[in-house]
Amino acid sequence: MKQVKLSILVISYNQEDYILRALEGAAIQQTNFPIEWVIADDFSSDKTPDLIKDFCLRNSIAFTILETNRNLGMGWNYQRGFEACSGEYIAILEGDDYWTHPYRLQKHVDFLEAHPACPLSFNKYLLHFQKNDTLISSPKEFEEGVVFHSTKRLIQYNFIGNLSCCVIRKKYLTKIAKEWFAYQPNDRFLGIFLSQFGQLAFLNEELSVYRITNQGIWSKQSNVSKKNALIQESYQIDEALNYTYSKELASFRLATRLKLWREEKLGNLPFPFNKFLSKLLPTGLLLRVAEVGVVRFGINS
Repeated sequence: MKQVKLSILVISYNQEDYILRALEGAAIQQTNFPIEWVIADDFSSDKTPDLIKDFCLRNSIAFTILETNRNLGMGWNYQRGFEACSGEYIAILEGDDYWTHPYRLQKHVDFLEAHPACPLSFNKYLLHFQKNDTLISSPKEFEEGVVFHSTKRLIQYNFIGNLSCCVIRKKYLTKIAKEWFAYQPNDRFLGIFLSQFGQLAFLNEELSVYRITNQGIWSKQSNVSKKNALIQESYQIDEALNYTYSKELASFRLATRLKLWREEKLGNLPFPFNKFLSKLLPTGLLLRVAEVGVVRFGINS
């Protein structure tokens, strides 16, 4: 029996309305290497686990389901999922997202095999807004082909934005101390952490869909809450990286606070003045101002 090359890690919790679409996108994958399915359902109270089992049995898909008698929370559910995967690579599939291209996994693995120093590759994706059932392209405006991203760039901008668009070398995931999963590490945390071992690669091809629902942990938060959460998370990232990128993370925090100030001030202005002034204070400028403040003037945000 050939050794598993890639593990499809299905992460689910109470997603009975979406899980079949996710599984269908995984089932259409065509590869020239062995894969396995690992199901990490976090004690769903709806029909999600039954739908997964029935789908796999009907389609003769061999799968491993990780049992639990209680809700573990997102972080610990991911931790046990990563640990259970036996493949050299792990493709994450969250239960409300879905893959659209039958050669998605093959494309990622071919790329990673050709670039052994790259810990993670991620593809462009569509945004599926469930509320009005619309699909739009994600705002990733890069040149054609592959773009590599350093730790500094990933601290400044969250280029990944969704774990279902990622394929990861498992050996680097084992370097994450187990206790960090208590903080529910997300795509931003994982991307920045893994980038310290090599630049991450963006494949500029739409191969998957990120579904945005009102029930999502992140999507249901206000813009202010999201930015405050990013500020708090940056302290955890700083510790996880052994304070190697403290200046970069301090610059990010200061820039994020400047963005909160910008949005508060512009929110009180009538249209079109708020739009005009917003263009005079773009995110890139705020990042540069923050970097000068931290590096030259020692501002510790």
